[in-house]
Amino acid sequence: MFFLSLLKVSIRASITQKGAFVCDLLLMIFNNLIFIALWWIFFDRFKEIGNWKMADMIALNAIGLGAYGLMRVFFGGVINLSKTILNGSLDIFLTQPKNVLLHILMSTSYPKGFGHLLSAFILIVIGDLYSHVGSILIGITT
Repeated sequence: MFFLSLLKVSIRASITQKGAFVCDLLLMIFNNLIFIALWWIFFDRFKEIGNWKMADMIALNAIGLGAYGLMRVFFGGVINLSKTILNGSLDIFLTQPKNVLLHILMSTSYPKGFGHLLSAFILIVIGDLYSHVGSILIGITT
């Protein structure tokens, strides 16, 4: 229960600056779609590379973006873990009777993670991968 409340606080903190949040979200979606556009240009020229087609590349990117987005939203503290240890900021977490590692990992949430998650959803829609949503979700969460 504690970790759910910590997660709510972390996500609310990342959304507090609404203008910056929306800007990060839209720019991350734009960045990811530009990357997909490059793959589209590549596969327009070469239809198939080693049995990989454009639909396979879209599915792969949806899995990667979704997994990275989940990590950035729910476990963003992993990015600053070494800095937290080196700066001596670990004492704040050690004084609480909670799971220290999980508390550190869930202490930060990044708005760009929401952009990655929305990009994964957009790729599923663009790639018409509705029949593969189950396997994509399994790939994202594992």
